[in-house]
Amino acid sequence: MRSRELIIALVLSLFSFSVLAESKICLIKEVPVYCEEELDGLNSLNGSLYYKARYCEFSTRRAFSRSWCDSTLLKIQKIMSDGEFCMTFEEQLSESDLSLNSVKGPKDSWSYFK
Repeated sequence: MRSRELIIALVLSLFSFSVLAESKICLIKEVPVYCEEELDGLNSLNGSLYYKARYCEFSTRRAFSRSWCDSTLLKIQKIMSDGEFCMTFEEQLSESDLSLNSVKGPKDSWSYFK
């Protein structure tokens, strides 16, 4: 019974570390975002930004169909064009390669998990 509790505690602590790693940045100027063709006709959504004089690249976790990438790109560009928006990433901003989780603006939002 004791080992089972230890395993549960270990799993929960690993989960909490991944939740704590998430970072958020709020901007007022649009950042470059584009669809890039990958293998087998799949497309990944990629972009880049400068944060505290550091260059960072970001992308979604997986590649999807061209139609998914195009519609997602348009939605994210619309959110950015409406003014101030916030982006959340799976990793800390000290990393140079980031995984995009969400983009939220005053009127609309996009999330990888929707």
